[in-house]
Amino acid sequence: MVRREDYFDGEDDAQVDGEANYAVNFVPNQAQPWLRTPNPPWHMWGTTENVPTSSGGGGFTPPINGSAQLVKINYKRPETWHFLFYARLVQGEATDIVQFGQSIVEFDVTVGHGRASVTMQNFERLTIEWQPSRAAPIGVALYSTEVYGPNRTMDITPAAQRENRISEIVAQDIQVSARVRNGSNFPTNLITEVGAFFAPKTHVRPDWMSIRAPLETQFAGDEVQGR
Repeated sequence: MVRREDYFDGEDDAQVDGEANYAVNFVPNQAQPWLRTPNPPWHMWGTTENVPTSSGGGGFTPPINGSAQLVKINYKRPETWHFLFYARLVQGEATDIVQFGQSIVEFDVTVGHGRASVTMQNFERLTIEWQPSRAAPIGVALYSTEVYGPNRTMDITPAAQRENRISEIVAQDIQVSARVRNGSNFPTNLITEVGAFFAPKTHVRPDWMSIRAPLETQFAGDEVQGR
């Protein structure tokens, strides 16, 4: 004899249709919920890369510049983002009395929103320099969480620099690449570590509101396709 409690009897389970209540034993993943997918959703929101460069050294050989792709964000909804740019010299040589060393890192940022995108070249620039008769500043890091934007008026004659600080950007999709130039005045090979990191100002995802759902569906890591 089948008891009444063996049947679905509420909206929380199913409609009352006389079918037996065969419960499904859901076994949750004991690891981080987003590991059900290959990578967490923020996997491409920041990274560091070592970029080798060489200087021309008086024009005898052409300089070799480098570049790296650092950030690729597809957030699927508009958001305000904070950022951090970073550069550190990993390999370099000491200078003599007439030499100077230089590694210039320029970050290009592409933001997309809706149906449009725009690339802001040289959004940030970090320059590592060392003067004549100095050791290369190996391991010394430069970083910033805000940048100076251009003047808001473009004049024919040079205009006074107006403060235009930028500490956050608005975007749905973001890509960041770094261009590294060796500006030393003597033949030298450098390795510069560059990095860029982005995080949303408010990271509230709709799937987090599924309070009664298993963790694997509540924190699926796929941004619920922008819904």
